[in-house]
Amino acid sequence: MEQRSTDGKGKAVFATKSYSEGELIFQEGPLLTTNSDTANTQLASSSHEDKIKLPSQISEQIKAASPAQFRQLRHEKVRGMVMSLASFCGSDPSEELKESLLSLFHPHDACTAIPETEAKKLASIAVSAAKILAKPGSALSRLLGTEEGERVAEQLMLVYSCNSFEGGRIYRNLSRVNHSCNPNAVVVQGENEDESLLKAACEIRPGDELSISYIGKYLFASFPIRQQLLSEHKHFTTSSDERNNGNKDMAARIPCPIEHPRGRFLDEDVAYEEDLDVTYAIPSNGMTPEDRPLHTPRSKDLIRVVTEGVTSKKKQGQTIVNMASVESKVFDRLEGGKKPSKDLDEAEIDGQFLQLASSICGAQHWTTHFMTLDMVEETLTALNETLMSLGQDPQKDEESMEEIFVSIAEAADGIERAYTFANNLNLKLDPAHWLFDYTLALARVLVGLGDVKSQKYASEWIHRVDKYAARFENEGMQKVVVALRDAWKRDGSDSKRKAETKSDDNKKLKSG
Repeated sequence: MEQRSTDGKGKAVFATKSYSEGELIFQEGPLLTTNSDTANTQLASSSHEDKIKLPSQISEQIKAASPAQFRQLRHEKVRGMVMSLASFCGSDPSEELKESLLSLFHPHDACTAIPETEAKKLASIAVSAAKILAKPGSALSRLLGTEEGERVAEQLMLVYSCNSFEGGRIYRNLSRVNHSCNPNAVVVQGENEDESLLKAACEIRPGDELSISYIGKYLFASFPIRQQLLSEHKHFTTSSDERNNGNKDMAARIPCPIEHPRGRFLDEDVAYEEDLDVTYAIPSNGMTPEDRPLHTPRSKDLIRVVTEGVTSKKKQGQTIVNMASVESKVFDRLEGGKKPSKDLDEAEIDGQFLQLASSICGAQHWTTHFMTLDMVEETLTALNETLMSLGQDPQKDEESMEEIFVSIAEAADGIERAYTFANNLNLKLDPAHWLFDYTLALARVLVGLGDVKSQKYASEWIHRVDKYAARFENEGMQKVVVALRDAWKRDGSDSKRKAETKSDDNKKLKSG
């Protein structure tokens, strides 16, 4: 691989040879890692687990500069910037390390793009926080004591904010790999915590730019959610047609309002695709409802948000507004919006959000799949606990098993639908990058039932991810996958041996 300059994105990393799926492209350790012990040598008050208390005036500045929904995130971002800079100063950095880190800084001061302007504003606030928090006489205090030092500090903080990975790790090459909403590579952890590996997620040819996803599971969400995350976390946005879908947002398909007219909510048979061939409309890539007109399969005209004119047109356009509202509410729920309720437990609240998503957006929308998988995770965790408690009361066990089989069927259906949804997005990477953990959890429950039929069913599910695991998971996880896949063979052989032993014993009794 090699680094090359690009138009508008600074330097990027390109392949110089062909790679097959799962092949290692390169591995490296970080230039810098956020370390609380090192940072604490530079701060007047010690941090705890990488957390520092920001001065009240800094909190007020963040509040004044941030939309309400992003204030908590931006507080965490400023804390991270301060901790990264303190870690740098406390590590007795060489001039070479400083230059290597600063070489990652992009863009230049003349840039006026809104996300990047916001990033600079946040970095300026973080510099002010660091000046207040710096221990007198420390390297951090000395760096911030000059105008040039403040400029360097701000750039280092922006490098952290835009280029770091989990744990504040910043890399010479890996931090140069750009984001794509259709990436051709993935980052996996190496043998030790600080070592990271870049592997090909699909076939890569010489000259291809290497790209990864910066947004985790939300790679499978709609265009505005992806852009919102990139803007807030990494301070940029991407092309509206990066996935080559003709500017269509395939993750946000909803039942066509022309073919399936409704008020606010869909008919149940449409929402859940119950014995009905549902026709779907696809939103355009856009940030607001007005920018997301629907492409319909039987009309050249787009459905748009309108406030005047024919009532039927206004109702059809309102479906886009309703969809966008659901996306916002579901995203907030998934990202820390789980607040305790006196009347409902978490599962019941999630059930309400799933009902909201499916009744407004239908069965193929990303919000429905994300809420379904959220509930699948809770269900499978509870099933494992239930299986461990069996054996105390035969009657209760029988009742529990009936409930267990129903829950397993629902979980399997939810995961199956998610695979179909992910495949329909036509991304370069295997859906198992998203669905591996859910598949593994389902297989664990099935194997835990103990009968060969259930374990064979578990093996069928594991076959969906065993190639992925061999290419991208560590050796320990690969052994777990093999054990779950082959559990029915072991138990089947044990049963056969027990049957043969019992038969031999019977023969001996008869002959005796």
